[in-house]
Amino acid sequence: MARAAASDSVRLDPRQTSGHMLGVLAGALMMVALHPAVGLPVAAFGLTSMAYGRRSALAFVAAAIGGVLGGLLGRATVYTIVVPLVSVAPTLSTAIVYAGVTTASLLIAGPVAAAALKRRGAVEAVVLVVLGLSVVQYLALAVLAASAGQAIGEFVGAAVAAMAAQMASVAEMQEAIIEAWPGLMVAMNMFAAVPVVAVASRSASRRGVSVRGVPALVTFDLDPRFAVLPIAAIALIAAGRLPIEAAPSLAAAGTNLLIVARWVFFVQGIAVFAGLYERAGLSRGVRRMGYVVLGITEALLPLVSLTGLADVWLNVRRLPRDGARPGVVEAPSGRD
Repeated sequence: MARAAASDSVRLDPRQTSGHMLGVLAGALMMVALHPAVGLPVAAFGLTSMAYGRRSALAFVAAAIGGVLGGLLGRATVYTIVVPLVSVAPTLSTAIVYAGVTTASLLIAGPVAAAALKRRGAVEAVVLVVLGLSVVQYLALAVLAASAGQAIGEFVGAAVAAMAAQMASVAEMQEAIIEAWPGLMVAMNMFAAVPVVAVASRSASRRGVSVRGVPALVTFDLDPRFAVLPIAAIALIAAGRLPIEAAPSLAAAGTNLLIVARWVFFVQGIAVFAGLYERAGLSRGVRRMGYVVLGITEALLPLVSLTGLADVWLNVRRLPRDGARPGVVEAPSGRD
């Protein structure tokens, strides 16, 4: 069904294509000036619209041009990996790495996300985008670290130390950031991937392409097997207390896995509260304000993520979990 709908999608006309290309470039600039979680969804709408509108070649061209802009305008900060690399002097090689990261990120948020959403579904598409962005960023770090003659951990540590010299608050958290940067990187990419896939679903609807769209938040439900994440994290942290040589590495791996698990279950917790808001009949504006409060609360205490974990175990919302999944839909329901 999805393939048939895709073949019937309307081809973008030149005016629409040029508008989407400008949107991609604007998104690329926002990635550099602000953050990928802001810029990637903006660029993703144009890229996925071109992919669904049978202009995939132009989507690749737009991503390449956006990458060039990123390489020219970025000051070797590689903003996408938790902390700005302020200790790295801008050179031609760092500009090339920056351009490569930007281009690859745009392709992942565009044609890759569009194809994953059409073939697999929203959750699988989010996972693929997160993994893709994380791999690209890790490789960029590895290249920059190698060019500096340092191990990747030492390279990130030098960046954190340089930033700490400018910010007293960071200096207090320096050791924790250095230890937890892989998990933080993946978590940040989750915040970019979710709106990217939502935008891709919307652009598919506008182009007449049937996809397994983003489910309504109140019906979102993680596979119970995701509960293995915090279990494995706690086991690794406990193993880090053993009197063995690999103990520090095990503890670090557990800490990073726990960071990722926390934000995965944060989404589940938000879905639980979305259900409560709907039952209470709250308006959309009040619900959005409530989500902001939940985000602030989670930044202080992991109460929302723990609620999500409890829902996975106990099925607080009494959602059906017989393995059935919604069929192919045209677009997300638009409900909060």
